[in-house]
Amino acid sequence: MRNKIIITVFCLLACLAANVNTSCAMQQEQNDKTTSDSSITGDTTEISDVSNTSVLTIENKNAYKGMKKSYSAGYVPDVTKRDVNIVLPLLAKRPLAKNKMTVSLRLGEAENLPFIYKNYEKTFSLARHKVKNTKRAVSCYLVAFRLALQKQHSGGTYPVTLSVCAEDKSGNEINQDFTVYVTTTDTRIKKKAAPHRSAGNDSNLAPKVLIDSYKFSKKNVLCGEKTIADLTLLNTSKSKTVKNILVKIAPGENIELLGKRDSYYIQQLRSSKTCHLTFPFRVKANAPYGQYNIDVAIEYSDSKGETYTAQGTVKISARQKTQIEISPIRLPEQIRVGESVELETQAMNLGRGTLYNVRALLEADGLRPSGTAFIGDIEPGTSMTGSMELVAEELSGESSYGTTQGKVTFYYEDEMGNEKTHVQSFETSLLSPRSNDSGGESEDNQRQWWVIMAVISAVVALAAAIFFISKKMNGGKNINDK
Repeated sequence: MRNKIIITVFCLLACLAANVNTSCAMQQEQNDKTTSDSSITGDTTEISDVSNTSVLTIENKNAYKGMKKSYSAGYVPDVTKRDVNIVLPLLAKRPLAKNKMTVSLRLGEAENLPFIYKNYEKTFSLARHKVKNTKRAVSCYLVAFRLALQKQHSGGTYPVTLSVCAEDKSGNEINQDFTVYVTTTDTRIKKKAAPHRSAGNDSNLAPKVLIDSYKFSKKNVLCGEKTIADLTLLNTSKSKTVKNILVKIAPGENIELLGKRDSYYIQQLRSSKTCHLTFPFRVKANAPYGQYNIDVAIEYSDSKGETYTAQGTVKISARQKTQIEISPIRLPEQIRVGESVELETQAMNLGRGTLYNVRALLEADGLRPSGTAFIGDIEPGTSMTGSMELVAEELSGESSYGTTQGKVTFYYEDEMGNEKTHVQSFETSLLSPRSNDSGGESEDNQRQWWVIMAVISAVVALAAAIFFISKKMNGGKNINDK
């Protein structure tokens, strides 16, 4: 009896061991299946291959354009306030038909997603792409999408699924998904709770309308030129709307309004709101440099019909446009090395403002100026001259003599202290100090000398002939007389 009991116990233990082995084998098979799905995790990005096939794999060793790191180093999509840039390099274990794949995006259906919904679908081709920070290139499918974000979006981590559809060259369809997790920051404007105000703090005060700011269409207002003024009016009241606003523009001295009216009507302006008003004007052409004013009068009423007035001033800094004319530079066509010549310059102020510190500086190879020709301050409608002495020297190139080109730069300042320049170019020839350039003149003088000598010889011959003829006639007369 005891033996039968022992045999029964051994049989039960054997069955129990067989069940345990079967359970462990099933668990191991389940774990192998789970680990067969490809998964790569970065700092804040997870990529999951949820397809039943594994024809496509991620090229995770290198970083490409739009990537700061490779996938193996923890690639994270580039996120800005406006968009997200997702890059996914893929490799195919089997050649794809036409070497192309189509990729579409699924953004999920969670509430308050930061993405702007669009139909994201592109076709990508196999190509060689340069590896970042190297000279190598790798042949792969470089999938890249730029997703626009809402102007105001919540922060968090959101999954973006890239669905790949392709065919191999045998016509077998390939469908594979990759999921990228994108982390964004909260850009929503948090409204601050308005502080509690008693009813009498604002409602009992008269609303105020004033010129909050103003600007001009030009950075520098020039006399005689049209300019647009842009005024911003502000209702400072926190609770009251003002209505029937009448704005009157009154130009000051040397200011001209160019529009057909000098008053503007605004129906209403809500509490704490602003509105814009523009009008054209011009500072008179003959106005001197300085600051000028435009007075602004504002009339308005509140909801009860009470009328109010306000005053404001627009200040304008205007200057004259600079107009200078420089006489052409005049130098001898030829200068011997070692000689000195004087260069005179003349500047005329054709504008309506004074030109300050007018001066000229010469730069040329082979010509050494004595210094800067200082002309001085030139009043409107006048001209002034300046001079400098130049000494001819040998050229710095291979040839010591020949043609040299240079320039004279005129510097001057306007009434606001802004420095301006005017440049003139010139050309002259530098000659050797031993060269003879008067041969033509000597030849002409020699020819004139021969002419003079011929005339003198003719005159002497004529005088001699007259003398002999006269003497002969006088001698014959004396013989007959005897």
